[in-house]
Amino acid sequence: QPGGIIKKEAPIDASNVMLICDKCGKPVRVAHKVTVTTENGKTLKTIGEINSNLVFERYNIAAQPNYLILDGEGNVLASHSYDLDIENFISFLDKGKEAYSALK
Repeated sequence: QPGGIIKKEAPIDASNVMLICDKCGKPVRVAHKVTVTTENGKTLKTIGEINSNLVFERYNIAAQPNYLILDGEGNVLASHSYDLDIENFISFLDKGKEAYSALK
């Protein structure tokens, strides 16, 4: 078979598709910005700020990193904040496992 260009249709990944501007007809990039405004009017712009605020409002924890083991309703079964002691972390996991098992 001789060499050459073979034309063949193939699927295109969504990440390689761009929207076309209605006004100029050129491809444009689309950005998604997520912001949250707190009750006191502060605007949170980064995911880190949003997550920190959520954890503080819902569970009253300000330390990072923080670990929570929750039940199906979102209630805290066990919590653990930043600590380099591995035994404390294992104890936290065991406590959460026991609390979760007690639910059944």
